[in-house]
Amino acid sequence: MQGRETFTLQNGKYEGGKERDRIGLASLIYGDATGDGNEEALIVINMSVRGTAIPYFVYIYSMENQKPRLLWAFAAGDRADGGLRQVAAAGGELIIELYGIGKTIGKNLYADDGMTGGDCCPTRFTRARYNWQGDAFKQKDPEEVFSTPPGAPMIMPEYNTQR
Repeated sequence: MQGRETFTLQNGKYEGGKERDRIGLASLIYGDATGDGNEEALIVINMSVRGTAIPYFVYIYSMENQKPRLLWAFAAGDRADGGLRQVAAAGGELIIELYGIGKTIGKNLYADDGMTGGDCCPTRFTRARYNWQGDAFKQKDPEEVFSTPPGAPMIMPEYNTQR
């Protein structure tokens, strides 16, 4: 998943490579992330790296001249280290929630944030809102930190298509 490697998903799963390379489609979400009135596709891929760690990779595509155009891609850590809680597009902005206190894309997701509760069950998450600036998403406002609701699932549901 590093660099410019390509891979193909079939039926939502990666069918090639080594057995340990468990890559799958976690979510496919549509919404207006750029404020142009058109829906973008937010594609969330997860990767099982043995054990309980499940990092996520998000790809945001628009359509340009009837072809998909990659606007942004980013990696999120596991739920213990800035893992992806939620990603959404609404009202012309991109909303990204990562587990931990002060965790946003572009910062050190693995830095100690003083959070307790064990690696399995983060007690806080950080929400950041981004606006499209013509060639990149930029964080709109200071991030907000919230308590994780009791009983909330820690891992995004598998292949949850929202449209």
